[in-house]
Amino acid sequence: MVLFKLISKRLTGLIATTILAVMLFPSSGRLQAQDMKDLPDIIQSFKKDPRGPYQGIFWFCPDGSRIPAKERCPTPGGIQHAYPKDIVFDIQKKLGIHLGQILAGTPKADFLDAPRYYSRLKQYQLEKFLQLADDGWIMRRARYYRGAIQAEDEEAWGIDFLNWALSDNQLLATQFYLLRQAAHDIPHSHQTDILMRIRTTSMAIADSLPAFMDIRVKIHGKPDPSDLERVSKFRAANREKLPPRIDEKLAQLEQDLKAIYLTSRTEKLRQFLGEFPVNHPAGYQLRVVLSAFGSAGSKPATPADIKTRCAELAHLLWSIRKNMPQTETPAKRLKLMDLSLEAENLLFTELSGWRPGTLRALLEKNYLLAKAAAGTGLLELHEWAALEAALYPPANTEQLSFEQLAAIAEQTRRTVEWSVGMVNGVYGPVISLYSQFEPQAAGFIDDRIRASILLPFGAASSQLADVVKEYAKVSNRIFNIPNPNSARGLNPGFAVGELVVISGSPDEVDFSNQKIYVIQRAPADLKPVAGIATVSEGNTVSHVQLLARNLGIPNAVVSPENLTSLIPYQGQQIFYAVSPGGTVIMKPLAEMNESERALIEAQKTERFKMTISTEKIDLSDRVLEMRQLRASDSGRLCGPKAANLGQLSSLFPDKVPPGLVIPFGIFYA
Repeated sequence: MVLFKLISKRLTGLIATTILAVMLFPSSGRLQAQDMKDLPDIIQSFKKDPRGPYQGIFWFCPDGSRIPAKERCPTPGGIQHAYPKDIVFDIQKKLGIHLGQILAGTPKADFLDAPRYYSRLKQYQLEKFLQLADDGWIMRRARYYRGAIQAEDEEAWGIDFLNWALSDNQLLATQFYLLRQAAHDIPHSHQTDILMRIRTTSMAIADSLPAFMDIRVKIHGKPDPSDLERVSKFRAANREKLPPRIDEKLAQLEQDLKAIYLTSRTEKLRQFLGEFPVNHPAGYQLRVVLSAFGSAGSKPATPADIKTRCAELAHLLWSIRKNMPQTETPAKRLKLMDLSLEAENLLFTELSGWRPGTLRALLEKNYLLAKAAAGTGLLELHEWAALEAALYPPANTEQLSFEQLAAIAEQTRRTVEWSVGMVNGVYGPVISLYSQFEPQAAGFIDDRIRASILLPFGAASSQLADVVKEYAKVSNRIFNIPNPNSARGLNPGFAVGELVVISGSPDEVDFSNQKIYVIQRAPADLKPVAGIATVSEGNTVSHVQLLARNLGIPNAVVSPENLTSLIPYQGQQIFYAVSPGGTVIMKPLAEMNESERALIEAQKTERFKMTISTEKIDLSDRVLEMRQLRASDSGRLCGPKAANLGQLSSLFPDKVPPGLVIPFGIFYA
């Protein structure tokens, strides 16, 4: 119920995102067939080219002229960097795809790209991910192209751009999450991308060396200090047979893990003490955090110490978010962003040691992680204001009824999903665009989620769901994957079929009614399938849920971690069932019991013939204005989507465009 109150506010933004993705990306957001066919080859050619996407290096002078690198600008103040190939400009002009972006000299408003929902900025972030994940991507050989990119000029531009963007109060209020991610990715002499590098490096090693896959899964799923020992032992045991390139990556991974787990992360926080005095709210909370870390001295931290540290770090993240608009200078706001990124990294590492031993401690952990999610921009300020009371742990959990506990657990699960929706909503259109020619782009959103507080938040939410299932004497069974109770059934049913797991865009998938699909989101034109589970739940009148209810298709919502964990089972013939109470079962056919086999056999032989009564249906054939409809008209005049849109139109007349509805009567006639 709490999240329903938020829908009207976030719905407007999501609708705007979708409309902009369709209207403003060239070719209506879809590449033309001939361009789609050519782009992968162009990308491969850039990977092999020593100059990558560039044609040469030039001076860019203050008067707007461009001259060869060996010459000099007539007046001081010029900058030198690479200049893109003509085909790069053609792709940019025709498709709105910006490859090999160089920041220095780029007009700030052009890079922000507000009219296209900040597409160019997001493409820059996506390309940085691809360069880490795919051995340089289009810069694979151009990384060694001397003078192509000048680090000093990029950092100077980055500082100027971020200060400019953060000076816009409206932009800060509406795009906090995006601006915080931009501060993470755009060079400005304060980089905090070490966690991202750990994940992409481990992924690259596993892609070339299958024996490393177990360690890669561990690092991506449950990172903790033991990862350093695992990597060191693996490298020592395999050093003699490792290719030099892989050994270099393992050495880099070891170094980064040491920086995370052996270096005092509080030293980075201490650097901000001079920026924010004790009378600044974030400055005060920063000192509380450092005091929490200093209280244990050189002794090992106790569970109580770790809990206190995590709680104070969550409060710091929230304090930064809440007080940033009152921080007057853009330079100070940028420092706050940097402090926020460092605090999240520290919280991320500390959380691996916080293992709640009581129900109240688990509820408190989930509450604090939700607060941290709000502090990092995954929830809007008004959303957290609506959610906080529902998630706040009660003083006496012994008096908590099962219904109250189940409600808190469900609200927590929805908060995690809502936060994941922020990442998908912000970056989804750009990922869809790039996925048409670069499959690895699909991994960007998963990387952002795993790099954020959402990874431990999802795990803590799943623990709470386990407690509820234990009290209810039920539990999900999804092969042997971790955190199976993160899944929740939406529509009851059962099916057998081949399991298909799709981590990227499902838009080009040829769906079969003989297969069971686990996907990020359902495509708009989903056809009947044997069974389906999605990361994005949608709403009760979404296409996938209406299809599932009308055809009896088992349907569930799963976490991003669940989807990743199911990839190894892809291609297996499985039994999939969702109970009316929301319990989810997925297992190999060989493990079906007699009752389950009997259900499937009965399903094969049953045939239904339905007679639809027209007594309660208004069969008038007059086309209706949507604003005249209400939810109560569902099943009488029209279907639930049209009726509910009519209800929304009456509640929010300025948010829902006018429309016409074709009633049942026209189809009957």
